[in-house]
Amino acid sequence: MAVSRDNLLTQPEAEKPRFFYGYIIVAAAMVIDAVLAGVHFTFGIFFEPVSTQFQWSRAATSGAFTLYSVLNGLLFIVAGRISDRVGPRPVLMFCGVIFGLSYILMSTINHLWHLYFYYGILFSIGMSGGFVPLMSTIARWFVKRRGLMTGLVLAGGGVGQAVLPPVTTWLISAFTWRTAYIIVGAVSLVLLVSLSLFLRRDPARMKQRPYGEVPEATGEGKVQSVRSFTFKEAVKTKNFWLYFWSVVLVQVGLGAMVVHATPHGLDLGLSPSAAAAIVTTFAGVGIAARVTSGGIVDRIGGTRVMATAALILGITLIAFSLTRSTVLIYLIAGVFGVGFGGYVSSMSPLAAQLFGLTSHGVIFGVAMFGVTVGAGIGSLAAGAVFDARGTYSPAFLSAGVLSLVTFVLVLFIRTPKVTTARTGIVSVK
Repeated sequence: MAVSRDNLLTQPEAEKPRFFYGYIIVAAAMVIDAVLAGVHFTFGIFFEPVSTQFQWSRAATSGAFTLYSVLNGLLFIVAGRISDRVGPRPVLMFCGVIFGLSYILMSTINHLWHLYFYYGILFSIGMSGGFVPLMSTIARWFVKRRGLMTGLVLAGGGVGQAVLPPVTTWLISAFTWRTAYIIVGAVSLVLLVSLSLFLRRDPARMKQRPYGEVPEATGEGKVQSVRSFTFKEAVKTKNFWLYFWSVVLVQVGLGAMVVHATPHGLDLGLSPSAAAAIVTTFAGVGIAARVTSGGIVDRIGGTRVMATAALILGITLIAFSLTRSTVLIYLIAGVFGVGFGGYVSSMSPLAAQLFGLTSHGVIFGVAMFGVTVGAGIGSLAAGAVFDARGTYSPAFLSAGVLSLVTFVLVLFIRTPKVTTARTGIVSVK
Protein backbone atom coordinates (compact mmCIF):
# COMPACT_ATOMS: atom_id res chain seq x y z
CA MET A 1 0.00 0.00 0.00
CA ALA A 2 1.32 3.43 -0.88
CA VAL A 3 2.42 5.73 1.93
CA SER A 4 1.50 9.37 1.47
CA ARG A 5 4.11 12.04 1.94
CA ASP A 6 1.77 14.01 4.23
CA ASN A 7 1.49 11.07 6.60
CA LEU A 8 5.24 10.64 6.63
CA LEU A 9 5.90 14.29 7.38
CA THR A 10 3.66 14.26 10.44
CA GLN A 11 5.81 11.68 12.18
CA PRO A 12 6.02 11.27 15.13
CA GLU A 13 2.60 12.96 15.29
CA ALA A 14 0.90 10.09 13.43
CA GLU A 15 2.23 7.47 15.86
CA LYS A 16 2.07 9.45 19.09
CA PRO A 17 3.55 6.61 21.17
CA ARG A 18 4.03 9.02 24.06
CA PHE A 19 4.78 12.66 24.77
CA PHE A 20 7.52 13.90 22.47
CA TYR A 21 10.52 14.65 24.68
CA GLY A 22 11.77 17.28 22.26
CA TYR A 23 9.38 19.78 23.83
CA ILE A 24 11.10 19.26 27.19
CA ILE A 25 14.39 19.97 25.44
CA VAL A 26 12.97 23.19 24.00
CA ALA A 27 11.56 24.33 27.37
CA ALA A 28 14.85 23.70 29.20
CA ALA A 29 16.85 25.31 26.41
CA MET A 30 14.64 28.43 26.51
CA VAL A 31 15.45 29.06 30.17
CA ILE A 32 19.13 28.18 29.72
CA ASP A 33 19.43 30.61 26.83
CA ALA A 34 17.61 33.27 28.86
CA VAL A 35 20.31 32.99 31.54
CA LEU A 36 23.22 32.90 29.10
CA ALA A 37 22.05 35.73 26.86
CA GLY A 38 20.77 37.85 29.72
CA VAL A 39 24.02 37.72 31.68
CA HIS A 40 25.96 38.34 28.47
CA PHE A 41 24.04 41.60 28.06
CA THR A 42 24.90 42.83 31.57
CA PHE A 43 28.49 43.66 30.65
CA GLY A 44 27.35 47.05 29.39
CA ILE A 45 25.42 47.64 32.63
CA PHE A 46 28.46 46.98 34.83
CA PHE A 47 30.68 48.90 32.39
CA GLU A 48 30.12 52.42 33.75
CA PRO A 49 30.33 51.80 37.55
CA VAL A 50 33.36 49.52 37.23
CA SER A 51 35.36 51.66 34.78
CA THR A 52 34.49 54.84 36.72
CA GLN A 53 35.54 53.45 40.10
CA PHE A 54 38.93 52.32 38.81
CA GLN A 55 39.31 55.15 36.25
CA TRP A 56 39.91 52.73 33.40
CA SER A 57 39.51 54.01 29.83
CA ARG A 58 36.59 52.72 27.80
CA ALA A 59 38.93 51.01 25.36
CA ALA A 60 40.76 49.23 28.21
CA THR A 61 37.51 48.11 29.80
CA SER A 62 36.10 47.02 26.43
CA GLY A 63 39.23 44.95 25.89
CA ALA A 64 38.01 42.39 28.41
CA PHE A 65 34.87 41.90 26.32
CA THR A 66 37.01 41.52 23.21
CA LEU A 67 39.20 38.88 24.88
CA TYR A 68 36.06 37.07 26.02
CA SER A 69 34.56 37.25 22.52
CA VAL A 70 37.60 35.84 20.71
CA LEU A 71 38.35 33.09 23.25
CA ASN A 72 34.68 32.21 23.58
CA GLY A 73 34.51 31.85 19.81
CA LEU A 74 37.41 29.40 19.76
CA LEU A 75 35.83 27.42 22.57
CA PHE A 76 32.53 27.30 20.69
CA ILE A 77 34.30 25.09 18.14
CA VAL A 78 35.54 22.77 20.90
CA ALA A 79 32.13 22.68 22.60
CA GLY A 80 30.42 21.98 19.28
CA ARG A 81 32.70 19.05 18.49
CA ILE A 82 32.33 17.56 21.99
CA SER A 83 28.56 18.01 21.85
CA ASP A 84 28.46 16.19 18.48
CA ARG A 85 30.07 13.21 20.21
CA VAL A 86 28.73 13.08 23.78
CA GLY A 87 25.74 15.40 23.79
CA PRO A 88 25.02 18.75 25.46
CA ARG A 89 24.38 17.66 29.05
CA PRO A 90 27.95 17.04 30.32
CA VAL A 91 29.21 20.06 28.38
CA LEU A 92 26.66 22.41 29.91
CA MET A 93 27.00 21.02 33.44
CA PHE A 94 30.73 21.75 33.47
CA CYS A 95 30.44 25.10 31.76
CA GLY A 96 27.50 26.13 33.96
CA VAL A 97 29.67 25.86 37.06
CA ILE A 98 32.44 27.94 35.49
CA PHE A 99 29.88 30.46 34.20
CA GLY A 100 28.45 31.13 37.66
CA LEU A 101 31.79 31.15 39.43
CA SER A 102 33.27 33.65 36.99
CA TYR A 103 30.61 36.23 37.86
CA ILE A 104 30.96 35.56 41.57
CA LEU A 105 34.70 36.16 41.23
CA MET A 106 34.01 39.40 39.33
CA SER A 107 32.82 40.82 42.64
CA THR A 108 36.41 40.67 43.89
CA ILE A 109 38.17 42.59 41.10
CA ASN A 110 40.58 45.37 42.06
CA HIS A 111 42.96 45.41 39.09
CA LEU A 112 42.43 45.42 35.34
CA TRP A 113 43.98 41.98 34.95
CA HIS A 114 41.30 40.61 37.28
CA LEU A 115 38.64 41.78 34.82
CA TYR A 116 40.50 40.21 31.91
CA PHE A 117 41.00 36.89 33.72
CA TYR A 118 37.60 36.46 35.36
CA TYR A 119 35.56 37.79 32.45
CA GLY A 120 37.84 37.46 29.44
CA ILE A 121 38.93 33.89 30.22
CA LEU A 122 36.72 32.18 32.82
CA PHE A 123 33.44 33.65 31.63
CA SER A 124 34.28 32.71 28.04
CA ILE A 125 34.78 29.08 29.12
CA GLY A 126 31.43 29.09 30.89
CA MET A 127 29.60 30.73 28.01
CA SER A 128 30.99 28.34 25.38
CA GLY A 129 29.02 25.34 26.62
CA GLY A 130 25.61 26.82 25.95
CA PHE A 131 24.59 28.32 22.64
CA VAL A 132 26.21 26.00 20.09
CA PRO A 133 25.31 22.71 21.85
CA LEU A 134 21.75 23.98 22.39
CA MET A 135 21.25 24.96 18.75
CA SER A 136 22.70 21.68 17.48
CA THR A 137 20.49 19.75 19.87
CA ILE A 138 17.35 21.52 18.64
CA ALA A 139 18.40 20.83 15.04
CA ARG A 140 18.74 17.12 15.85
CA TRP A 141 15.37 16.86 17.60
CA PHE A 142 13.34 18.70 14.96
CA VAL A 143 13.17 18.42 11.19
CA LYS A 144 9.72 19.88 10.78
CA ARG A 145 9.32 23.12 12.79
CA ARG A 146 13.10 23.39 13.24
CA GLY A 147 13.08 27.13 12.57
CA LEU A 148 10.12 27.72 14.89
CA MET A 149 11.67 25.74 17.76
CA THR A 150 14.99 27.52 17.25
CA GLY A 151 13.13 30.82 17.37
CA LEU A 152 11.39 29.83 20.61
CA VAL A 153 14.69 28.97 22.29
CA LEU A 154 16.21 32.22 21.09
CA ALA A 155 13.11 34.05 22.32
CA GLY A 156 14.08 32.78 25.76
CA GLY A 157 17.42 34.48 25.20
CA GLY A 158 15.56 37.63 24.22
CA VAL A 159 13.61 37.53 27.48
CA GLY A 160 16.88 37.28 29.36
CA GLN A 161 18.34 40.16 27.38
CA ALA A 162 15.29 42.29 28.14
CA VAL A 163 14.98 41.38 31.83
CA LEU A 164 18.54 41.04 33.12
CA PRO A 165 19.85 44.55 32.25
CA PRO A 166 17.15 46.44 34.23
CA VAL A 167 17.30 43.89 37.06
CA THR A 168 21.07 44.29 37.20
CA THR A 169 20.71 48.07 37.13
CA TRP A 170 18.37 47.82 40.13
CA LEU A 171 20.73 45.45 41.98
CA ILE A 172 23.64 47.85 41.50
CA SER A 173 21.61 50.83 42.75
CA ALA A 174 20.04 48.93 45.65
CA PHE A 175 23.26 47.26 46.79
CA THR A 176 26.63 47.65 45.02
CA TRP A 177 28.04 46.40 41.75
CA ARG A 178 30.06 43.81 43.70
CA THR A 179 26.95 42.39 45.38
CA ALA A 180 25.13 42.42 42.05
CA TYR A 181 27.88 40.25 40.54
CA ILE A 182 27.51 37.71 43.38
CA ILE A 183 23.72 37.48 43.07
CA VAL A 184 23.74 37.11 39.28
CA GLY A 185 26.54 34.53 39.40
CA ALA A 186 24.97 32.37 42.11
CA VAL A 187 21.53 32.27 40.51
CA SER A 188 23.05 31.48 37.12
CA LEU A 189 25.10 28.60 38.47
CA VAL A 190 22.10 26.91 40.11
CA LEU A 191 19.82 27.32 37.09
CA LEU A 192 22.32 26.18 34.45
CA VAL A 193 23.44 23.04 36.28
CA SER A 194 19.87 22.06 37.21
CA LEU A 195 18.42 22.53 33.73
CA SER A 196 21.28 20.75 31.99
CA LEU A 197 20.01 17.50 33.54
CA PHE A 198 17.03 17.57 31.18
CA LEU A 199 19.07 17.71 27.97
CA ARG A 200 19.59 14.74 25.62
CA ARG A 201 21.75 14.66 22.49
CA ASP A 202 19.16 13.24 20.08
CA PRO A 203 15.79 11.44 20.01
CA ALA A 204 17.40 8.00 19.72
CA ARG A 205 18.48 8.36 23.35
CA MET A 206 14.76 8.44 24.26
CA LYS A 207 13.75 5.81 21.66
CA GLN A 208 12.04 8.44 19.52
CA ARG A 209 12.54 9.94 16.06
CA PRO A 210 13.20 13.60 15.23
CA TYR A 211 9.95 15.53 14.90
CA GLY A 212 8.85 15.48 11.26
CA GLU A 213 11.58 13.12 10.09
CA VAL A 214 10.66 11.22 6.90
CA PRO A 215 11.40 7.51 7.46
CA GLU A 216 12.48 5.20 4.68
CA ALA A 217 9.57 4.60 2.34
CA THR A 218 8.63 1.81 0.01
CA GLY A 219 6.35 1.55 -2.99
CA GLU A 220 4.90 4.93 -3.85
CA GLY A 221 6.20 6.64 -0.70
CA LYS A 222 8.25 9.76 -1.26
CA VAL A 223 11.53 10.33 0.51
CA GLN A 224 13.45 13.53 1.04
CA SER A 225 16.98 14.00 2.28
CA VAL A 226 19.69 16.62 2.41
CA ARG A 227 23.33 15.78 1.99
CA SER A 228 25.20 15.97 5.26
CA PHE A 229 28.70 17.44 5.02
CA THR A 230 31.63 16.70 7.26
CA PHE A 231 33.46 19.78 8.47
CA LYS A 232 36.32 19.19 6.03
CA GLU A 233 33.87 18.95 3.14
CA ALA A 234 31.94 22.03 4.22
CA VAL A 235 34.97 24.34 4.37
CA LYS A 236 35.73 23.55 0.73
CA THR A 237 32.44 25.05 -0.43
CA LYS A 238 31.76 28.67 -1.39
CA ASN A 239 28.58 28.59 0.69
CA PHE A 240 30.54 28.00 3.89
CA TRP A 241 32.73 31.06 3.46
CA LEU A 242 29.86 33.30 2.41
CA TYR A 243 27.97 32.12 5.48
CA PHE A 244 31.00 32.55 7.76
CA TRP A 245 31.93 36.08 6.66
CA SER A 246 28.31 37.14 6.75
CA VAL A 247 28.04 36.38 10.46
CA VAL A 248 31.44 37.96 11.17
CA LEU A 249 30.65 41.31 9.57
CA VAL A 250 27.13 41.71 10.90
CA GLN A 251 28.30 41.02 14.46
CA VAL A 252 30.54 44.10 14.48
CA GLY A 253 27.43 46.21 14.90
CA LEU A 254 25.80 43.84 17.36
CA GLY A 255 28.93 43.83 19.54
CA ALA A 256 29.07 47.61 19.52
CA MET A 257 25.40 47.89 20.48
CA VAL A 258 25.52 45.33 23.30
CA VAL A 259 28.44 47.01 25.05
CA HIS A 260 28.13 50.67 24.07
CA ALA A 261 24.43 51.42 23.54
CA THR A 262 24.00 52.14 27.26
CA PRO A 263 27.11 54.39 27.56
CA HIS A 264 25.99 56.13 24.34
CA GLY A 265 22.62 56.84 25.94
CA LEU A 266 24.33 58.28 29.01
CA ASP A 267 26.40 60.55 26.75
CA LEU A 268 23.15 61.82 25.22
CA GLY A 269 21.94 62.83 28.69
CA LEU A 270 19.76 59.86 29.60
CA SER A 271 19.55 58.57 33.16
CA PRO A 272 21.18 55.18 33.88
CA SER A 273 17.82 53.36 33.80
CA ALA A 274 16.71 55.18 30.62
CA ALA A 275 20.04 54.42 28.93
CA ALA A 276 19.80 50.74 29.91
CA ALA A 277 16.32 50.73 28.35
CA ILE A 278 17.91 51.11 24.90
CA VAL A 279 19.28 47.58 25.22
CA THR A 280 16.02 46.41 26.80
CA THR A 281 14.08 47.84 23.85
CA PHE A 282 15.94 46.07 21.06
CA ALA A 283 16.23 42.88 23.12
CA GLY A 284 12.52 42.96 23.95
CA VAL A 285 11.41 43.50 20.36
CA GLY A 286 13.84 40.75 19.39
CA ILE A 287 11.83 38.24 21.45
CA ALA A 288 8.82 38.37 19.12
CA ALA A 289 11.10 38.74 16.09
CA ARG A 290 12.92 35.51 16.90
CA VAL A 291 9.77 33.42 17.11
CA THR A 292 8.21 35.02 14.04
CA SER A 293 11.42 34.78 12.03
CA GLY A 294 11.90 31.14 13.04
CA GLY A 295 8.50 30.28 11.62
CA ILE A 296 9.24 32.25 8.45
CA VAL A 297 12.54 30.36 8.03
CA ASP A 298 10.52 27.10 7.92
CA ARG A 299 8.49 28.51 5.03
CA ILE A 300 10.90 30.49 2.85
CA GLY A 301 14.36 29.35 3.99
CA GLY A 302 17.16 30.88 6.02
CA THR A 303 18.89 32.90 3.32
CA ARG A 304 15.98 35.25 2.67
CA VAL A 305 15.41 35.86 6.36
CA MET A 306 19.11 36.45 7.00
CA ALA A 307 19.44 38.87 4.07
CA THR A 308 16.41 40.89 5.17
CA ALA A 309 17.66 41.02 8.74
CA ALA A 310 21.11 42.24 7.65
CA LEU A 311 19.49 45.01 5.60
CA ILE A 312 17.43 46.13 8.60
CA LEU A 313 20.48 46.10 10.87
CA GLY A 314 22.51 48.17 8.42
CA ILE A 315 19.86 50.86 8.05
CA THR A 316 19.14 51.13 11.78
CA LEU A 317 22.81 51.30 12.78
CA ILE A 318 23.36 54.17 10.38
CA ALA A 319 20.25 55.90 11.76
CA PHE A 320 21.47 55.25 15.33
CA SER A 321 24.77 56.94 14.54
CA LEU A 322 23.05 60.08 13.23
CA THR A 323 20.19 60.72 15.64
CA ARG A 324 20.47 62.82 18.78
CA SER A 325 16.79 62.53 19.63
CA THR A 326 16.13 60.61 22.84
CA VAL A 327 12.70 59.71 21.46
CA LEU A 328 13.85 58.44 18.07
CA ILE A 329 16.65 56.43 19.65
CA TYR A 330 14.09 54.02 21.17
CA LEU A 331 12.21 53.70 17.88
CA ILE A 332 15.45 52.93 16.08
CA ALA A 333 16.40 50.43 18.80
CA GLY A 334 13.04 48.70 18.34
CA VAL A 335 13.50 48.30 14.59
CA PHE A 336 17.08 47.16 15.25
CA GLY A 337 15.57 44.44 17.45
CA VAL A 338 13.58 43.14 14.47
CA GLY A 339 16.78 42.68 12.47
CA PHE A 340 18.62 41.33 15.51
CA GLY A 341 15.96 38.68 16.18
CA GLY A 342 15.68 37.71 12.54
CA TYR A 343 19.41 37.27 12.09
CA VAL A 344 20.08 35.08 15.12
CA SER A 345 17.01 32.93 14.37
CA SER A 346 18.21 32.13 10.86
CA MET A 347 21.83 31.15 11.61
CA SER A 348 21.45 27.62 13.00
CA PRO A 349 18.62 26.46 10.69
CA LEU A 350 20.52 27.81 7.68
CA ALA A 351 23.64 25.86 8.71
CA ALA A 352 21.55 22.68 8.89
CA GLN A 353 19.90 23.53 5.58
CA LEU A 354 23.25 24.07 3.84
CA PHE A 355 25.41 21.38 5.45
CA GLY A 356 23.18 18.81 7.20
CA LEU A 357 23.55 17.49 10.76
CA THR A 358 26.56 15.15 10.82
CA SER A 359 28.95 17.94 11.83
CA HIS A 360 26.42 20.65 12.65
CA GLY A 361 27.95 21.30 16.06
CA VAL A 362 31.47 22.01 14.84
CA ILE A 363 30.30 23.85 11.69
CA PHE A 364 28.00 26.07 13.71
CA GLY A 365 30.75 26.38 16.32
CA VAL A 366 33.12 27.80 13.70
CA ALA A 367 30.39 30.20 12.61
CA MET A 368 29.93 31.27 16.23
CA PHE A 369 33.66 31.84 16.46
CA GLY A 370 33.15 34.30 13.63
CA VAL A 371 30.28 35.83 15.59
CA THR A 372 32.42 36.39 18.66
CA VAL A 373 35.34 37.77 16.64
CA GLY A 374 33.04 40.25 14.94
CA ALA A 375 31.39 41.22 18.22
CA GLY A 376 34.76 41.61 19.92
CA ILE A 377 36.08 43.83 17.14
CA GLY A 378 32.90 45.90 17.27
CA SER A 379 33.13 46.41 21.00
CA LEU A 380 36.83 47.28 21.05
CA ALA A 381 36.67 49.50 17.98
CA ALA A 382 33.71 51.44 19.32
CA GLY A 383 35.50 52.04 22.62
CA ALA A 384 38.66 53.15 20.82
CA VAL A 385 36.68 55.48 18.55
CA PHE A 386 35.04 57.10 21.56
CA ASP A 387 38.39 57.57 23.33
CA ALA A 388 39.80 59.23 20.19
CA ARG A 389 36.79 61.23 19.02
CA GLY A 390 34.60 61.66 22.10
CA THR A 391 31.61 60.14 20.26
CA TYR A 392 30.38 56.73 19.16
CA SER A 393 28.79 57.97 15.92
CA PRO A 394 31.63 56.98 13.51
CA ALA A 395 31.72 53.49 15.03
CA PHE A 396 27.98 52.89 14.64
CA LEU A 397 28.06 54.32 11.11
CA SER A 398 30.89 51.98 10.06
CA ALA A 399 29.12 49.01 11.62
CA GLY A 400 26.01 49.88 9.62
CA VAL A 401 27.97 49.85 6.38
CA LEU A 402 29.40 46.41 7.24
CA SER A 403 25.87 45.10 7.82
CA LEU A 404 24.92 46.30 4.34
CA VAL A 405 27.94 44.42 2.97
CA THR A 406 26.61 41.35 4.80
CA PHE A 407 23.28 41.78 3.02
CA VAL A 408 25.09 41.53 -0.33
CA LEU A 409 27.11 38.47 0.72
CA VAL A 410 24.03 36.55 1.83
CA LEU A 411 22.42 37.09 -1.57
CA PHE A 412 25.18 34.96 -3.11
CA ILE A 413 24.53 31.94 -0.84
CA ARG A 414 22.97 29.11 -2.85
CA THR A 415 20.69 26.75 -0.95
CA PRO A 416 21.03 23.11 -2.11
CA LYS A 417 18.11 21.93 -4.23
CA VAL A 418 16.59 18.72 -2.93
CA THR A 419 15.04 16.33 -5.40
CA THR A 420 12.23 14.15 -4.04
CA ALA A 421 12.21 10.57 -5.26
CA ARG A 422 9.57 7.80 -5.22
CA THR A 423 11.95 5.45 -3.44
CA GLY A 424 14.98 5.89 -1.25
CA ILE A 425 17.09 7.33 -4.09
CA VAL A 426 17.57 11.03 -3.46
CA SER A 427 19.90 13.48 -5.15
CA VAL A 428 21.05 16.86 -3.90
CA LYS A 429 22.28 19.39 -6.43
